[in-house]
Order: sequence, then C-alpha cells, then structure tokens
Amino acid sequence: MHLLIPVSLGLAFVALQAAQTPPPDSAPVPEVTSPPPAETVVPPPAVETPVPDVDAELVTARCTTCHAASRFESKHLTQDQWQGVVTRMISFGARVTPDEEPTIVAWLASHYGPEEAPAAPAQEAPANSVEAQ
Repeated sequence: MHLLIPVSLGLAFVALQAAQTPPPDSAPVPEVTSPPPAETVVPPPAVETPVPDVDAELVTARCTTCHAASRFESKHLTQDQWQGVVTRMISFGARVTPDEEPTIVAWLASHYGPEEAPAAPAQEAPANSVEAQ
C-alpha cells in the first residue's frame, strides 16, 4: 500500500503537467485584443495673422538709425511736442521725407502721447459751507 501512494501521486503530477502544456503540433492561439481607440482629431487653435504695423516699421527705420528706440519710448509728448522733436531730428540730418513726417508724428503721438493724469478724488464740502446747508 505504501508503494501505491507514491505511484498514484506521480501519475497525478504527470497528468497535471500534460493538461497545462499544449500539444507540440497545435498552433498557438492568438491573443484577443480590442482595437485601439479611435483618435480624436482636434483642430489646431485659430491663429490670427498679425497685421504688420507699417507705421511702426517706418518709425523704427527712421528713428533708430541714430539712437535706440528706448529714447522715444520713454517720452510721453503731445502731438505738437512730437512734431517739434521730429522737426529737430530732421534738422540734425534724420532722413525723413515730407510725406513720412506726418505719419511718424501721428504714430509717435498715438503710442507715446501724454499719460493721462489720475482723476483727482472728489473733495467733500466743509460742514459750514453753503452746499452743506
């Protein structure tokens, strides 16, 4: 009887191995996979093509041949004051045609005009004034 148990266990082990190992002449079973998810096509964001500022290009071309743009970018002048600056630069040799001059002055005044002063706070009328009565 002692001999019967090891033989029975050995046969059971061989049977178990045979059940887990596919026969050598069988083709491998392909793995079932689901198709890849459909790609969501997201259009690129709309990009506005900037409109070239030809007046800025003119100012840059004429004014930065002698000095840096920071020279005029730091000023805040009225149109008449810019006219005086441009006229003076022309007298110093700036190559600006008579047709370009008003364009340059207008552009400088619109981009580097006087800074608006903050509104003064409203003052309350004194208690003894006519308005308070």
